[in-house]
Amino acid sequence: MGSVVEIFCGILSGSHWGPHIRKWMSATTDADLGQAFLAIDPESFAPGFKNRLQEFMNTLRGLPTTDPSLKVLMPGDKERMHDKLVKDLGGIPYHPNQIKNADELAQTYNVKKVHVIKEY
Repeated sequence: MGSVVEIFCGILSGSHWGPHIRKWMSATTDADLGQAFLAIDPESFAPGFKNRLQEFMNTLRGLPTTDPSLKVLMPGDKERMHDKLVKDLGGIPYHPNQIKNADELAQTYNVKKVHVIKEY
């Protein structure tokens, strides 16, 4: 996979690759880092991609974890859980320190404080 990234982002794009990339702390030369974007229609390869991908994700989610209180999550799982929490609560939950900080900023800039719907 690393070679594919080097080929697509460096060699194919005409940018630096591998040993030709400057050290990250160096500013004596341009970085000249390439990027590549790839669009694939999964249905062009084999039928049933969505179902097969769902089965793959379900398999990963079902794997045992070292901490039994935790679950294997897939990209987007945390966001969907938080979205459900926001909908269930009727608003975005903020830590009390965030509200305090916002109130201090409101006072500093003489603007209206954040309206708290519900305290937890």
